[in-house]
Amino acid sequence: MNDIQSQKQRIDLIGVMESAGVTLQKQGKDYACLCPFHAEKTPSCLVEPNKQFFYCFGCGANGDVVDFVCMHYGLTFPQGLEFLGIKEQTHKVREIAREQKQKDQHKKKRSARQRALYHEFQGWTDWYTSVLVGLVDTTRALLKTLPWSEVEQMDGVVRQLSTWKYHLWLIQRVGNEDLIYELYREKTGKR
Repeated sequence: MNDIQSQKQRIDLIGVMESAGVTLQKQGKDYACLCPFHAEKTPSCLVEPNKQFFYCFGCGANGDVVDFVCMHYGLTFPQGLEFLGIKEQTHKVREIAREQKQKDQHKKKRSARQRALYHEFQGWTDWYTSVLVGLVDTTRALLKTLPWSEVEQMDGVVRQLSTWKYHLWLIQRVGNEDLIYELYREKTGKR
């Protein structure tokens, strides 16, 4: 165990959290509290004193005593170590700070990729919606021009009309597919 780890283990996470104004309630061998990192009415943050670890089931905030003071007081990792009185060789602190910066950059890149995928998916759903609306329009127009005897023979096509409209509803997540269909036709000017 490195020097920072051994020093962190000697610091009481429960005491640090209470001194920061967090009210902890004993639950068996662990503690629970309202998460100090998001608004809530029911405790969702679990603190395990044996492991010197906290985890919020509501927002996902988690970590050890250094992580807690960094998040709670808005400190960098080296500032958190200094706040807790943990001493370490300067190069080791820089290495840990560099690793944290790399993790933060990785999170930002992943978030940017997720946004790009979301926009790509939105483009696809818009395209698919327009295809479905075109199929519905074409099918309706065709059915209106045919005599009833021929419409009866096109049972499969008539059934597909309902399926396409259902897909429109799924894409838009609205309970009234006719409304979405009409709104789309209005927005695109397609009649």
